[in-house]
Amino acid sequence: MKALVLFLSVFALALAGCASPVEERVDRGDRLTWDHKADEASAAYLNAIQLDVTDTRVYLRLAWTLISQGTFDKTLATFRAALRLKPDHVQTHIYLGLTLFHNDDLVKATKALDTAIRLDPKNAGAHKVRGMALEAQGKHEEAEQEYAIAKKLRGT
Repeated sequence: MKALVLFLSVFALALAGCASPVEERVDRGDRLTWDHKADEASAAYLNAIQLDVTDTRVYLRLAWTLISQGTFDKTLATFRAALRLKPDHVQTHIYLGLTLFHNDDLVKATKALDTAIRLDPKNAGAHKVRGMALEAQGKHEEAEQEYAIAKKLRGT
C-alpha cells in the first residue's frame, strides 16, 4: 500500500511539472495579469488560443484582460468567439451583457442577458444585470421585477 501511495505521489508530481504548451501560456498570461502587464498578458493568451482555438476559458481570460485595457470592441469580439465555441455557456452571456451594458448598448445587453436567463433561469447575477440594463432603458417596473427575482434567488 505504501508503495502505491509513493508511486501515485511521484506520478502526480511528475504530471504537475509537465504542463502543456497551452497551459504554460495561460499560466504566463495569468501571472502577467496579476502583475498588471495587460499587453503582455493579452499576447500570452492570444498565443495560447493559436495553439488551441477550442479552449473557451482562454478566451474569457483574454476578454477580462482586454476589459482592463478599455478595448471594448476587442472584448466583445472575444466573448462572441467564446460563445461560438460554447453557445450554452451562461457566464459568457452574462459577461457579454455586462460589457455591452457598460458600453451603453442596452438593447443588446438585455438580449445577451435574456439568453443567459433562458439557459439558467435561477442565475441571480443574470437577473440583477438584466435589471440594471432595463433600469438604464427607463423600464423601471421590469427592472424591479428582475431585482426581486435576483434577491429571491440569493435568499436575501
